[in-house]
Amino acid sequence: MATGVTFAVAKVIEDDWLLLAGSPDDDEPYSPFTRWFQFVEDDAQPWTHHETKWSARSATTYFPPGVGKNGDWALVGMSNEGHVEFSFADSIAEEKIPGAGVFAAGSVGWGYVSAIRQIGDFLFVCGAGGQVYKRVSPGNWQHMDAGLLQAIPIGARLLLSDINGSSERDIYVCGSYPGAAGMEGRLFHFDGASWRTVAIPEVGYLNRILIESLDSVWICGHNGALLNGNMRSGFRDVSSVEDNQLFYSMALFRGTLYLGSKLGLYAYEPGKAGAKIHEVATELTPPVIDSATVDSAGGVLWSIGEKDIVRFDGSSWARVDHPDNAPIR
Repeated sequence: MATGVTFAVAKVIEDDWLLLAGSPDDDEPYSPFTRWFQFVEDDAQPWTHHETKWSARSATTYFPPGVGKNGDWALVGMSNEGHVEFSFADSIAEEKIPGAGVFAAGSVGWGYVSAIRQIGDFLFVCGAGGQVYKRVSPGNWQHMDAGLLQAIPIGARLLLSDINGSSERDIYVCGSYPGAAGMEGRLFHFDGASWRTVAIPEVGYLNRILIESLDSVWICGHNGALLNGNMRSGFRDVSSVEDNQLFYSMALFRGTLYLGSKLGLYAYEPGKAGAKIHEVATELTPPVIDSATVDSAGGVLWSIGEKDIVRFDGSSWARVDHPDNAPIR
């Protein structure tokens, strides 16, 4: 068996198609190397991979304007230093976000970038120091962070962890900022012209944003934080976890909100009277104890931890073995 691999980034492309990024277990921590895996369930060779000389931080898909899934779209991977790789059907291209990162040539001092996502026709990136970028054309990344971007040198650092929106005129970024109680959650909204701070309940740092609709935006994070609402009518705290829970990601699947956590897989049923966040009973042995990424496409929900890959088709749960890791039994 090959050297084991630990997964750091995952993105569900279709219900039977998964993109994973990981590092070999023998590598030193923070080594500038990533092995990108694709799993396509019904292929004769379901697992394929390629490598990059930087550490993966985020992944998404990119559909150029007017291009559907039958056109030339790309799988996109990004490093925390701002390297962005586009894997099209017949070619691979790489770009570098100028100024982003810590050790990369040309980094200015704002810090690492953390998330990349397509909103409308464009790719957007957010990161430390209040960085927000928009890719206006190939190789052309422009700041769109006036009012958020911090001056160099930075004292107390604004850490933006995720960006999402329903359109280019309705974008949210979340993260954290040092306060009296430690790292405190922060949320900002862009209306197409400027950023404004959104009032939220007092919570710790925030990790992920999920857009259900214009009126229903979900945000999760530290200490079981789960917020729901929108910038017009406000956000309410629907958290119901009282221990030191940490939610990394979310996915809506068949009316249930699933949350990936360092302690396993959890769920919340919006609209149900007295709804509380509860652990998901998958009936798998051993149970899911690590779910860094939960994501869905089509009729399948996926949960990916550092080693564990689990899928749910709405009726039953199953594990998917990775060829470089020992099966989880």
